[in-house]
Amino acid sequence: MRVLLRGLGRSLAVGLTCAVIALVYLFVVTRGRWM
Repeated sequence: MRVLLRGLGRSLAVGLTCAVIALVYLFVVTRGRWM
């Protein structure tokens, strides 16, 4: 059970990191388009 929770937390952290990178990328692209 603990190993499962640890794996879930790791995958969640990876998903959050990917989401943040995608948001920053979209923000930079839209800013570059507006500039």
